[in-house]
Amino acid sequence: MQADGSAPERLTECTMGSIAWSPDGKMIAFSRRDDPRSGDPGNQGPGDSLCVMGAEAGEVKQLSDAEAARTTSDPAATGVQLSYAPWDRSPSWSPDGTLVAFERYYGDLEGLPDMGVYSANVRTGAVREVNVSHALSVAGLPEHASFSPRWSPDGSLIAFEGLRGEGFQASRHMWTMEPDGRHERELTHFELASDGAFEWSPDGRWIAYAAYLEGGNRVRVVGRTGEGRRTLARVDRWVESISWSPDGRALAIGSYGGALKLVDVASGDARTPVEKLVGCQSPAWSPDGEWLAFEGKADGDAEIWLLNVQTGATTQLTDNSVDDTSPQWEPAGVPAAR
Repeated sequence: MQADGSAPERLTECTMGSIAWSPDGKMIAFSRRDDPRSGDPGNQGPGDSLCVMGAEAGEVKQLSDAEAARTTSDPAATGVQLSYAPWDRSPSWSPDGTLVAFERYYGDLEGLPDMGVYSANVRTGAVREVNVSHALSVAGLPEHASFSPRWSPDGSLIAFEGLRGEGFQASRHMWTMEPDGRHERELTHFELASDGAFEWSPDGRWIAYAAYLEGGNRVRVVGRTGEGRRTLARVDRWVESISWSPDGRALAIGSYGGALKLVDVASGDARTPVEKLVGCQSPAWSPDGEWLAFEGKADGDAEIWLLNVQTGATTQLTDNSVDDTSPQWEPAGVPAAR
């Protein structure tokens, strides 16, 4: 749709998950919910396939490898071989637009990789493992899980969340690695609060992330090599997402059930620009930094709203009986609502 909410256009007929624009704005990567195979007693339900399509409602191309389903013996010892389709989610484009990093999840399935980071070549469709554990603990669980990949702006690193240790009892940590999975570096330890609530700064020097420390929710930053970790602001709600302004001077904070927050990076001052809405999530800055698109609730269901950052004026862009969520701006400056 256009920035004023006009001319909405439906691009897909399928059930979609997370989405991401390509750097040049010509393609969209998304996770597509696949239908279960009827009549197969071993099928454990649908998975999510990673797909790309042209931004102008072009042909959908599936990137996930079709043979990704894994089989294992039924834990109930019925003799049935169970087939588990993976959930491929959280796509993140490389800055040059040639690769999409994503997480693959098989569920709590004994003897199989649980959750890891993969990448897909957009042109060829080739999928390869980037950070996946095949080593199993004595309890039959993978020794670690990796998820929520995010490419750095210069393409030299991928930041991701990771769980390490027996049974994943340890708190999640944030790591970086090179695009081929080498040279892991732990950036945080026993701090991360919410899945996927972290983001690179536009210059690639910092990562802002949601933390839970000393009994409260925090918004913190850390340098790309682990230096300079500090708290920017305390927030009263569980953080859902973080978005940097294009000039790197402010953060927009979405939360579960709470109001939209804006945080000044230099001072840590936080303000609430919109008081009338709750459940304000998925804030997205316009490329010029003058507007914020976000989802918010005024009457029960989520709609897409637009905030003028300078004046505080808000405009409701959608009005439907179902939730409209996860707005993203096309690199050229036109937002799209999922």
